Amino acid sequence: MKAADWPFDAREARRRQQAGGAWEKTVALSHGVTLRLARIPAGEFVMGSAEGELDEYPAARVSIHRPFWIGVSEITNEQFRRFDPSHNSGLFMKRSLDANGPGVALDGPNQPVVRVSWQQAMEFCQWLTRKTDARFLLPTEAQWEYACRAGSSTDLSYGDLEADFSGYANVADKTLSRLHTTTGGVVVLQEILSDTRFDDGAVATTDVAGYQPNAWGLYDVHGNAAEWTLSGYQPYPYPLD
Repeated sequence: MKAADWPFDAREARRRQQAGGAWEKTVALSHGVTLRLARIPAGEFVMGSAEGELDEYPAARVSIHRPFWIGVSEITNEQFRRFDPSHNSGLFMKRSLDANGPGVALDGPNQPVVRVSWQQAMEFCQWLTRKTDARFLLPTEAQWEYACRAGSSTDLSYGDLEADFSGYANVADKTLSRLHTTTGGVVVLQEILSDTRFDDGAVATTDVAGYQPNAWGLYDVHGNAAEWTLSGYQPYPYPLD
């Protein structure tokens, strides 16, 4: 399946993004905390994959009819706590930094917010709308994949499934496989599927925007934390934009 003028390389992605004028802006939240946004140009692409998981096909040609703005990285704990001061992203309990540790912290100010329901994510968007006088929504599935790909047609925005991800994404890797799996002297008999060829330097989630961005200046589009979209979970094809 093909789409008009797609795929395209990083240079062309940046040209299209900048052709519409200002392509970056910052929104003030409160107490000095801000939210950076990037403008994603309209266009067409092929969504999904005939060789991926069962819910990734059939591939569908999708048109993004209007440019849209999206956060350059995942929402952080610090940003989310401007909306809900009581939120705590907690701990990653499947690994610990030492033999008696309680787990790996997920609640640092610049780590991505986790353990947030879809409803809470929607309420955060509604809060942003009231706070800024701009309309905020979760991206549709099509908008998210289009922004993530940034013109690429490969499995991942930076290459295929065998590419070295350590400079681009925080996923299960060598670091995760070698950390302590004991707490209080009790051995935790639990294996985690990981690719030990590469080392991205992080155990669980890590501060956002610490790896290389894609061609549209978006960070952590692979790995770090799962992200909600506005779309319902249903088979392709369906209205995707």
